[in-house]
Amino acid sequence: MGEIQITKTMFNRVRPTPVADNATIYFDLAKDDHVQIEIYDALGRLVHRLISGDLPAGSHQVQLKIKNNNQLPNGVYFITMNASDYQAVKKLVIRR
Repeated sequence: MGEIQITKTMFNRVRPTPVADNATIYFDLAKDDHVQIEIYDALGRLVHRLISGDLPAGSHQVQLKIKNNNQLPNGVYFITMNASDYQAVKKLVIRR
């Protein structure tokens, strides 16, 4: 059986939500691309950069470790994903 062909760049989901310890961020790239995934607080300040680099086409996931990350106390945050021709934002709630 062949691989599934990704035809659309998409920021799929963040699981679990709300987040207590760690979260997994899932996204797809339709082509090789430069990707940035960043976390902003409710005031729009950048608090954490997860990815900034070139990735191959396909399905990807990245782990967000929260348990001992003092940059991310309880609250509402926004995760942004930027690729060359794609932008998306997802809400992230951290509750320990």
